[in-house]
Amino acid sequence: MSRKATCLDNAAMKSFFHIMKVEVMDEQFETKASLIKAMTEWIDFYNHRRIKTKLDGKSPVKYRELTAQKAA
Repeated sequence: MSRKATCLDNAAMKSFFHIMKVEVMDEQFETKASLIKAMTEWIDFYNHRRIKTKLDGKSPVKYRELTAQKAA
């Protein structure tokens, strides 16, 4: 990862930030603190409560927990 001039290294993060921009940045924020709060709440939602079909209908955290249990 992080090889110079290799766009595929950044694909996962670019996808994440695109989703965040679409879902969070659709409104104007009065202060920097309100923007930071909205982003923090969205990241928590994305990781703990938002289900993804690619992960068998589980949130990323739940999927990671289940795969760690299977590996142990």
